[in-house]
Amino acid sequence: MPKCAKCGAEIPDNAAVCPECKTPVEKEYKDLSHTPAYASPDYDVPPPKKSRYAPLGAWRSFGCILLMHLPVIGFIFTIVWALGGSYRRGKTNLARAILLCWLLCILILAGAVFALWYFGLFEEYITPFINHVTNYFGYEFTMPF
Repeated sequence: MPKCAKCGAEIPDNAAVCPECKTPVEKEYKDLSHTPAYASPDYDVPPPKKSRYAPLGAWRSFGCILLMHLPVIGFIFTIVWALGGSYRRGKTNLARAILLCWLLCILILAGAVFALWYFGLFEEYITPFINHVTNYFGYEFTMPF
């Protein structure tokens, strides 16, 4: 048992004050700053299945991805889930990842179209192809700029 710093009396483990002199007992805390996070006993126990931090299963992830790629409804679901409209953290993170992929694809596509237009390749290669396709359906394609 620990001893009181003031009077030297033995103090029970769960006591908040010394039984002799009524001095508050200072608890000793272990320094856990050098302990890696994976060594914590909390990480050895998985979260419960109905917890918001439980991982998504493979089929649930597959279903969410399919639902998020529907033309209009999927985009709405993705926005709602990405902004925190889902109970599960895994579904929220999945929706955010898909939004980031869509944003990256849109930026790459916009950059490619700008490069084609800037270097004059749009009028040389893309416009004749579009004219060929639209003439097949009976339309005339003209460049808007």
